[in-house]
Amino acid sequence: MSKSPKLQFIELQEKLIRERPEAHEEATHLANRVVLCKNANADRIWKVLWNKPLYANARVSVARNWADQLECDILGAWNTWGSHPDVFLISQIAPGINRTSFKVEGDLARDIINRNSIALHRLYRIQGAAIALRKRAEIFAKPFADLNRSGQGLTDQIQMLQNEFGPGWGPVTILHFLTDLGLAVKPDLHLVKTMSTLGLCKEISPNKVPSLKEAVRLNYLVMKLILDIGNQSVTPHNLRYTDKILMEISRLGLLDQCSQNSQLRLGSEANNNITYSIEGM
Repeated sequence: MSKSPKLQFIELQEKLIRERPEAHEEATHLANRVVLCKNANADRIWKVLWNKPLYANARVSVARNWADQLECDILGAWNTWGSHPDVFLISQIAPGINRTSFKVEGDLARDIINRNSIALHRLYRIQGAAIALRKRAEIFAKPFADLNRSGQGLTDQIQMLQNEFGPGWGPVTILHFLTDLGLAVKPDLHLVKTMSTLGLCKEISPNKVPSLKEAVRLNYLVMKLILDIGNQSVTPHNLRYTDKILMEISRLGLLDQCSQNSQLRLGSEANNNITYSIEGM
């Protein structure tokens, strides 16, 4: 009989700790640095929010290069981007993502755009997040403290934030933001590969962008895994840690030892209508 998915995960986690301790240290570091939205002001939220559109459909190395280009301009940019056409305003004037689909106004906007190679549609999405954060900060000192406070389901959270942030903020990009808040995992290629190889989500292909329904189901399966390996609850810290471990197991090529015949046992009862509470957020 093949090993259960949770035992396979524990073995892979131990193998990663033993053979690639730097990956485990990074996962621990990320977990310790998770931004608790109940305590985070607008500046703290902005630090983990603004760069997410740079990673959508882009290589990590390229996205990081774009982020470096904007580093000197982005501090406090949530106060100004999209605030006034005399300062910084990017407007979409035609369908599509070509440069001609957008209108740029304001000296600050033109200066930033002339100094970097980032596509306008990505800057437009960052502007959308700035506007949404600014609106929340006008009302709440801790702009995103409401997330999950009322037991709101993950699907509802994603759709709410998509409406607030505007065009271009797909479910995966929203989940990338929520990952840094310890409220979700990002369903990237490597995380999906690990979960699929463990037999936990064989119906979700790692070769395409998951749908909203698939992304939410994957999150609930990861939360269930966290509980099934012995944790008393799902917390922002162990969710962020597990997200990174699942990703690194695949990225570092540790899946070869995993049984290809593992059965879909763990997580088979997970339901998209279930709301998992995350303690300590």
